[in-house]
Amino acid sequence: MSTRQTLWRTLAVVFVALLVSGCAPQRAAGEPAAVQTVEISDDFAPTVVSLQDTSPGQLALSLYLQLGGYEAEDRDIAELNVSFTSQGGLVQFTAGESVSCNGMTLPGYGTNFNLKVPSEVFSGKLVTCVYTSGKTSATFSFTAPLAPVILSPKENARVPHSKRTPVTYRISQDREFYVIAIGPTTGGMTKAWTPTATRQPNPVLLDTSAFQPGAGSIAMNQLFPLSDLRGPDFQSVQGNGGAEYEIQVTWA
Repeated sequence: MSTRQTLWRTLAVVFVALLVSGCAPQRAAGEPAAVQTVEISDDFAPTVVSLQDTSPGQLALSLYLQLGGYEAEDRDIAELNVSFTSQGGLVQFTAGESVSCNGMTLPGYGTNFNLKVPSEVFSGKLVTCVYTSGKTSATFSFTAPLAPVILSPKENARVPHSKRTPVTYRISQDREFYVIAIGPTTGGMTKAWTPTATRQPNPVLLDTSAFQPGAGSIAMNQLFPLSDLRGPDFQSVQGNGGAEYEIQVTWA
């Protein structure tokens, strides 16, 4: 993994802190609540600190779980990113520290540990992790939400535009999410989405009547706290995540 890739994986955890603190950008009127955007300059780099003692009691744990994605290669992938801070700085690990979750070792990249696996490995399951520093170790655990899946329509299907286009899906409905369709109109593309809510009909019915024939997509989006994250041997724990799933369709 390149230095640039490592930095951006680390910044994902930094952005989680912005979401929790309420400093993340506010959405525009009418934009689904789960959409968050932030611009980070390539010149930005978090403070990195080196510690002689990297035992669990010296560290604050930050964790981000990504389920799925908008690209075909990411759609069925889960990515777990774990980092630690001390007095506001990211901790640099140089003494063979390690993290394993459900028996799988997370590759280390200096200031973070990152693992990609098929989404079903974590989907809806209890994830128990062990951080090891020298002769000391500590456990942290959380329950992963269900990985999102659009069950129908299928990828590359021809879908008639309609005032009641059904979309059947799987997602954890104890966390807010929305379903969105994008299709062509005169002069560009337009969107149709559900309200952001924890409980929605299944299937949801989208008003795609304004769409013209042509290429488009249907997607789901969810941001969530890992509210049951536990790690009593660390100074503090913070866990969040996101779930995304998108298919390409042709509107008829």
